[in-house]
Amino acid sequence: MKDFTLDIYSELLLALKKKSYSFYTFEEYCQGKADGKYVILRHDVDLKAENSLRVAEIEASLDIVASYYFRVVPQ
Repeated sequence: MKDFTLDIYSELLLALKKKSYSFYTFEEYCQGKADGKYVILRHDVDLKAENSLRVAEIEASLDIVASYYFRVVPQ
């Protein structure tokens, strides 16, 4: 079984930073700002925005940027 916990996600981000990867938003990538070894984090937010908030807090604590796309649904 795969482990998709926030702790494992934090470890992944830390490992990428340790290997000198830079993080860019999707917009920055489209503008040609990404250079060298880089990661683009793109998250889709559907019904449980509070889950995405926890992910964003982890990224912010590590000084990592990401793009969040909020899907508008009838609920």
